[in-house]
Amino acid sequence: MSVTPTNVSLWTYRTIPFTFESGYPYQQEVLAAMAQWENAAGVTFLPWSDEPNYLYIQKESADNESGIGMQGGKQIVGISQSDLALHELGHVIGLAHEHSRSDRDDHIDMQWQNIDGGQGNVQFTKDLYSNNLTDYDPLSVMHYPAPATGWGGYPDNQQVWTMRWKQDNSLKLGAGDNQGYTALSANDKNPGGILSLYQQQRVPMGPQIASGKWKNPYAVQFSFIIDGQTYAFEHNPSAKSWYIQILSPDGTPGATTQHGTWYDPYEVQFPFTVGGRTFYYGQNLEKKNWFIQELLAGGLVGPTTATGSWHNAYAVQVPFTIGGRVFFFGQNLETYYWFIQELLPDGKMGSETDHGTWQNPYHRQFTYTMGDRVFLCGQNKIKKRWFIQELLPGGKMGKEISAGYWQDAYEVQFPYNLGGVQYFYGQSMTSKTWFIRQLNADGTMGALVQAGRWDKGYQVQYPFVSGYQQYFLGHNTDDYSWFTRQLVAL
Repeated sequence: MSVTPTNVSLWTYRTIPFTFESGYPYQQEVLAAMAQWENAAGVTFLPWSDEPNYLYIQKESADNESGIGMQGGKQIVGISQSDLALHELGHVIGLAHEHSRSDRDDHIDMQWQNIDGGQGNVQFTKDLYSNNLTDYDPLSVMHYPAPATGWGGYPDNQQVWTMRWKQDNSLKLGAGDNQGYTALSANDKNPGGILSLYQQQRVPMGPQIASGKWKNPYAVQFSFIIDGQTYAFEHNPSAKSWYIQILSPDGTPGATTQHGTWYDPYEVQFPFTVGGRTFYYGQNLEKKNWFIQELLAGGLVGPTTATGSWHNAYAVQVPFTIGGRVFFFGQNLETYYWFIQELLPDGKMGSETDHGTWQNPYHRQFTYTMGDRVFLCGQNKIKKRWFIQELLPGGKMGKEISAGYWQDAYEVQFPYNLGGVQYFYGQSMTSKTWFIRQLNADGTMGALVQAGRWDKGYQVQYPFVSGYQQYFLGHNTDDYSWFTRQLVAL
């Protein structure tokens, strides 16, 4: 292994949406097989939502079968036995039968007298133009077993040898009598195999740039730019400590520029730029007090420009700019009340411009701009409903323009713009799955671009631009690990 047809269509951006027919009995076994191929091929199987190309996995079919690679549209995959999942999913990701490769006659002797239909059996037809990625593998899960009952043998109710290994006629072929049908062979996992083909695809998730582990968790983080230099602000609400760090043009964290300790923790914070000056806002969710403080060149904290206290705690607060004015939106997740308030050029708190109450809380929200229009996107992590609503000039709430449901709640979400295209990224803390979706020019939800799965959930993730490159940082607040990765234009 591996062998593919020369004209195989790989799954776009290494992402394979799937769904099971109602009542399908082998879901856990198929999911386990998917996990093995994810590791071996570098693909991600993702529960289907609205993607045009996807797998429909069912038990009953004319035969256990799958088209090779991405066929387009609803792709039916028949898996009638749990131990056939690895083999059929191998076809799904693009693999042909090992015993059909162009050099098979150098390795095996066909026993045509023991094959149902003889040389007319298409399951044993040699592909003269196959793409042989690795050495021939007699133990591959993509190799028909021999001896075997069925599997194209004749008579089909007797164990027969359909093929023999040239070097040793007694060697049993295929996965079943060797490592079992539920495990890939060593060569099935060869990095030079199907993984090498998928790694040639250009995808938006770029390489990891740096990683490490901090001495403390920093549950509140954001980036800001002053005089062309990018910085990270990091706050530990438990210890009430904070520090500012340079984010270098190559995406690596640099030197600390300032640090300190506050009297209170501020669990909600965001930066904003108005009137050519950069500020940041924070609120303490217990005492409900808030502040605005200036951020200065060199990565330093300037004077406090405004303080106050709200009647409620607003666990979700995000800024936006429209019509040359800066506002921010906040929602109380207990009462569902929301408001929009202006932020003034001197770092002062302006007037409220709109307010209301929704039917649900939206635990994760962000704003983004498309041309001269601004939108608010949010998701309720319990019901998993998401929405997109337009924000209007003057700091007013517009109409909802798009909504739906996902199978996962994505506790971490952020937007970013790259190559003139607006994307957003999300990760589920439960499944560890992440995605990148495109946002359409009219502000509505766009297509899934890529999905994957990290080894853990990263509760803090945010994008930053440095040295004309787009990156993002992730931080796990349980084990204090962090990473930076590049995001790539397609």
